[in-house]
Amino acid sequence: MGIALFALFVGLPIAEIATFIKVGEAIGAGPTVGLVILSALAGIALIRFQGLITLTRARAALDAGTLPVKEIFDGACLLASGFLLAIPGFVTDVAALLLLIAPIRDALRGVLAKRLQTSVSLHGLDLQGGAQAPFGPGSGLGPQPGGGKGPVIDGDFVEVEVEASAEKTPPVDLTKTKDTNPWAKKS
Repeated sequence: MGIALFALFVGLPIAEIATFIKVGEAIGAGPTVGLVILSALAGIALIRFQGLITLTRARAALDAGTLPVKEIFDGACLLASGFLLAIPGFVTDVAALLLLIAPIRDALRGVLAKRLQTSVSLHGLDLQGGAQAPFGPGSGLGPQPGGGKGPVIDGDFVEVEVEASAEKTPPVDLTKTKDTNPWAKKS
């Protein structure tokens, strides 16, 4: 990790300066500065519009009942591409342009998902069912959870306390509480 940070903070600026010099020698100083300014403006525009598009796509996926993993990852890559374009330099511009290509984003998502799944399973977590013991189910101490494969039933309940007094309270009408619930969906 330390070598990667060193390469990022020292190697990248050196590579950018060397690229500036080579491009400046090839096309001249004016066009080189013009390209840098143009790529920065393109990056700012991409950042500005991509945020709203990503939110719209993620919302559509949620409305369809699916997790918006692809939409959020693509949006994050496109936003990162915009930031890389906004940074002055040609090396970062090439990285930004690579992130704009959909098949490259798909390959990157696959590699990162596989790496995340491997990392998470090595650290005692299961992406499918939550936490588990470090060496698989049944190896931990204490009581083991039972029946984890059954359906999950979501429900509401009302806790009723029995009073010792002779007065009885009327039963709660659950149909009326739906109108007063601020989180209930209005139809």
